Amino acid sequence: MQDDDLPPLPQTSLTWLAHPLRLLDDLNHVGSISIRTGLFFVSNFSEAQYGVQTLDDLPSRNPRCTYSPGGLTKHSHPKAVRVEATRCADVGPLFVRRTMFRAVNGYNETGTKRGEPASVRVDCELQARMWLAGFATLNVGFSKDSERWQSPVGQHEIWTKPGMAAGHLARQVDYYHRFETAGSEARLKIEAAAQDTNR
Repeated sequence: MQDDDLPPLPQTSLTWLAHPLRLLDDLNHVGSISIRTGLFFVSNFSEAQYGVQTLDDLPSRNPRCTYSPGGLTKHSHPKAVRVEATRCADVGPLFVRRTMFRAVNGYNETGTKRGEPASVRVDCELQARMWLAGFATLNVGFSKDSERWQSPVGQHEIWTKPGMAAGHLARQVDYYHRFETAGSEARLKIEAAAQDTNR
């Protein structure tokens, strides 16, 4: 699934395709993989010390783990895939295992007007429901910018339309209350599952 980003030319790099396919083939519990960005958990995060971790605290394009046959590890390896479990994986683009997508009833299409992007209901909420159903979601990183999908000129023009910003904010608040509230059952279960995946 993708939005309006563009992949590298095939002669430039196919890493963006090869790495997610390898992970999906090796890791049966993975339901989705983003190759754009993810919102990561800090493994030793303490809300008492740092305050409440909100939706946009930890965006990143640089996963802190690597994967090679045998599992994820904090130790780097030159041929390993850079990857990290994430609570929200960006949809531009997003690899999704069809059976698991259907198992969580796909996208939440409520609360969005016709022609308006569903924003967090497309990516963050989908990942949250996958985690709660036992399916991991990952973010893959790249060592070179030439391996990444690129944002074309004029990207996301729909976001400039009247009411879009207000609608996006309302969906973010709804998502936060359902899945990110500090100390909530959903938040603790998602965070624990993501941290366990990274070990």
